[in-house]
Amino acid sequence: MSIGREAFSGASALKTINLPDKISYMGQDVLWGCKSLKSITIPKGISVLPVYFCGSATSLEEVIFHPGIREIKENAFRNCSSLKNVELPYGIETIGNYSFKDCKSLASVNLPSTLTTVGYFVFDGCSSLAEVSVPASITECGRGMFYDCIGLKKAVLNSGIRTVPEGMFSGCENLEEVQFPESI
Repeated sequence: MSIGREAFSGASALKTINLPDKISYMGQDVLWGCKSLKSITIPKGISVLPVYFCGSATSLEEVIFHPGIREIKENAFRNCSSLKNVELPYGIETIGNYSFKDCKSLASVNLPSTLTTVGYFVFDGCSSLAEVSVPASITECGRGMFYDCIGLKKAVLNSGIRTVPEGMFSGCENLEEVQFPESI
């Protein structure tokens, strides 16, 4: 089963949606602009979340991922300003550009050790994010990964990191501590 591009895009009064686990494909912008949506469980048949999956779902507070998710495409949760916590599952490998940009309420994110590729400006503008740990599985981060995360106080860069990219912590005006690995 599949859901086509923009199937529910702009359905601003949509509060709940129960997507069946048999869905194996979703086109881009499926839930874009669903401003009343509070929570979503990603169907078990999905391994790749599409571009702008539910971007600008400004009331979205919770996303429940399953272990089969391998990739989050660019802008998937961009401007989901009520999203508080993200618990990425073990098994995820790639997070695309701007995936969580301007998720202003995002206070915590778990980056599992299976994550290898992180695009640029992934957490740009996540002003409530206070502490992050970049796992050793990531050897290179996209530029501006934590750009303008004004609430960020502590960052731990683990042994896989070889280079701190351009603008990684630019605009993080409250950053107090960065722990570097010996690999840098």
